[in-house]
Amino acid sequence: MVNKQEFRAGVRKLKLVAEPRAIDALFEACGKVTAGAVELPEMTKALKRLEANARAAASALSEHEEKSKVASRALLYRAYLGAEVCIGSAAVEAEEAALATLRGVQKPEVQLGKLLLKIKVNELLRVWNIDRGDEISRAEFRIGVKKLGWQANLSDVDTVFDSIDTDGGGTISKDELQPALEQLRAATSGAAASIAASEKRLAWSQKRTKQAKECLRALNVEQEKKVEPVAAPRQPMVAAPSARPFTTR
Repeated sequence: MVNKQEFRAGVRKLKLVAEPRAIDALFEACGKVTAGAVELPEMTKALKRLEANARAAASALSEHEEKSKVASRALLYRAYLGAEVCIGSAAVEAEEAALATLRGVQKPEVQLGKLLLKIKVNELLRVWNIDRGDEISRAEFRIGVKKLGWQANLSDVDTVFDSIDTDGGGTISKDELQPALEQLRAATSGAAASIAASEKRLAWSQKRTKQAKECLRALNVEQEKKVEPVAAPRQPMVAAPSARPFTTR
């Protein structure tokens, strides 16, 4: 037989903290109390049941915690992908606008520079110098760039001419034309490099945004397949309803 006092002493030896009434309630739940005591075989069976219930509760809690961790990681990953899509879409839109500007609005010297990439100075002088003089006049320059296929307004043509005519004499000499051609070609190369860099950034943003959208779509499909949400495990009864649970000291 195990009486109530012995049961209390045994619980305290296990270093468990609980109110006396909770210990007494657990004692009474272990079997039929006769003359303030419970038969030893009956007490043993009750304790084994308590042990089994405790193991089941620990296992269920561990499983629930693992599922919660997985759900938390999935939620964080979903939030990350959502941010990637939003930021990536904004980056794509901004880069598309920047690229359209680079392609559509180019300075006159860049437009002309594209047409002069493979033409030598002597050849230009021969073709543009209509009167066979030593220098190219403004009128000859206008006619010459038009023959190259540059469909620009007169003010743009004159702007480029004035930038080449460094001494302001109203004509372009060979000494002025040579460095001017190099500057025009450099401006063209710089514009081409800017466009290439913008295209590269745009492609990278589009690829990253597409990958984020595909991953997010896959997560949504996987979530739709799941029917049962993650629920907290039920704690098995190990004591009377009025008893407080034990806590480890």
